[in-house]
Amino acid sequence: MNITQSHVKRVYNIDSTVIYPAIEKRKIEKKKPKHFFYVGRIEKYKNIENAILALNELVKIKKYQAIKFFIAGNGSNKKNIENLTNRLGLNKNIVFLGFISDEEKFEYLSESYALLMPAFYEPFGLTAVEAFSAHTTVIMSENSGVSEIAHGSFLDCDVLDYNSICNSMIELIENKALRENLIKMGKNTIEKNALYIEDHVNKLLTNMTNS
Repeated sequence: MNITQSHVKRVYNIDSTVIYPAIEKRKIEKKKPKHFFYVGRIEKYKNIENAILALNELVKIKKYQAIKFFIAGNGSNKKNIENLTNRLGLNKNIVFLGFISDEEKFEYLSESYALLMPAFYEPFGLTAVEAFSAHTTVIMSENSGVSEIAHGSFLDCDVLDYNSICNSMIELIENKALRENLIKMGKNTIEKNALYIEDHVNKLLTNMTNS
């Protein structure tokens, strides 16, 4: 978003204001975390393979061997990651949900240690904002578009290295204080940037009036 803003300034020599996408505000009860979650398109650039390889390392540790990873969505790379799951013998740990409703999505988010967003490239990543609203944090790269407003709200890792993803997963399982702080910061990110629709509309109207 900020990159686009700089392009507008450079090409058209005019100032602009960045207004981020927004989500509906929901009343969500945070539940005891028990799994990891991914939701979105299942495409190669989403790098879900590395999340699966990270889980494979995680469940080699005895006390984590029952941890589940729920994957919601469909896409052209789904068969490949299903095959990878089979080859690694992770069928009891990885559950493919296919399409799910918004209600189901927020239910899974509220019970997650974190939303996994291992994509090589993610322009903004509205699902990260949905995770914050569900009192959940995110494991993703600083290169993700949403990171420009979410500093301190997520756990940064090297998504090209599945061991880095695995280490981040362990850190969130073991460190409750860290989880709670990231959740608090996620809430602050939403409020500061007006990422609920009603606040978003007010901000948009204010900017239109003042332009």
